[in-house]
Amino acid sequence: SITTLHSFCLDAIRRYYPLIGLDPGFRIANETEAELLRMDVLDSIFEENYLQAEESESDFLRLVDRFGGERGDEPLYALVLQLYNFGHSHPWPDVWLRETAAAFQVADAAELGRTEWVSSIASVVVLALEGAGSLLQQALDLTRLPMGPDHYAATLEDDLALVRNLTAHTRELPWERWYEVFAEVGFGKLKSRRGDDFDKGLQEQVKEIRDMAKSIISDMTDQLFVRSADDFAAELRE
Repeated sequence: SITTLHSFCLDAIRRYYPLIGLDPGFRIANETEAELLRMDVLDSIFEENYLQAEESESDFLRLVDRFGGERGDEPLYALVLQLYNFGHSHPWPDVWLRETAAAFQVADAAELGRTEWVSSIASVVVLALEGAGSLLQQALDLTRLPMGPDHYAATLEDDLALVRNLTAHTRELPWERWYEVFAEVGFGKLKSRRGDDFDKGLQEQVKEIRDMAKSIISDMTDQLFVRSADDFAAELRE
């Protein structure tokens, strides 16, 4: 018998329904019915947990406080369904869920630094820094053109040295030190100069390219380095 997997399973269930205690008159639910059934089950699970949560320090109430919405639990419902659906794309959903939850139990920032998460972050950070460095080098090259704004060159050289130091620190220092390194980042001010012995168009182009590089560093700092590694580890455990 050559069939799809779903047809094979349906045939097996219909043939052996007495062994699993299933009503032989069952039918396959459509997507709308399945969604309504899932929401009914979620309502029951939440109601049961609310009844059992006698004090504000219960695990369930802390979960609702952190992931629920201001006017209802819909955001947490959505998160539970997302985890359920994603988990059931794995052969052993319960095993996947336990292993995933266990990955969040890091003892401290040093242990967090040895996880795949930080390895992935490190790759992203280095790539972004290399991109910023490439932009700054491009701006510096423009200052050296005929009629280029060479009065910007010294500041751009300092910027480039800063980015290269950040890249080296990211590759060499442990994760928990990155917060300190990025907290000290600061770009100098471009020097002004009067006169018409340089191309104003090149000047604006250099400023725009430099601003792009600065935005890369600034955005990355805001996303990843406004909190210490200890803060990240604590939030992960929570």
